[in-house]
Amino acid sequence: MPVDAFGFAFLSDQILAAGTWDVSAVYSGDANFGASGVSGYTQVVTGAVNGIQAAI
Repeated sequence: MPVDAFGFAFLSDQILAAGTWDVSAVYSGDANFGASGVSGYTQVVTGAVNGIQAAI
């Protein structure tokens, strides 16, 4: 998933069903920055959502 000029990646135009979703992100690194990742983030959707945009 590409990132913008500020380093944000966006999930958009996705359909999420109601429920609890575990979210994680992984960056493989490049010549300037080492690899890193994050997990343990939970997104709760209370109803079906269409066209969300979530910054990770």
